[in-house]
Amino acid sequence: MKTSLLSLTLVAALALGAAGASAHAVTIFHPNEPTYATLYVDHTVMWVCDQDPDGNRAYIRFSINGVEQPAVWDPDGYGGACGERPVNPATLDRFNVCVQNEGCGTPVFRSEF
Repeated sequence: MKTSLLSLTLVAALALGAAGASAHAVTIFHPNEPTYATLYVDHTVMWVCDQDPDGNRAYIRFSINGVEQPAVWDPDGYGGACGERPVNPATLDRFNVCVQNEGCGTPVFRSEF
């Protein structure tokens, strides 16, 4: 009985540890601007926020199952609103924050989520 209970406890702890490992937000910052992109805590929504009123809009580049997707743009270029898009965490390969005329930062890959 003790062996069964210990085994069950170990399996439950491993399952909880695996589930908890992905329960965190991932935020990346552009290297030259106060602009960022975030993959939400449960990895089902990502958003981009432009924090620089320089006229260069921020966006997210990302791929799903190895296919580059249309960019997600910050809708107002600075300030109030952030661009947002739902994603399936099982198919999102990578994402990156970019700024018009300034390029992109370093991408974050699925293994790093």
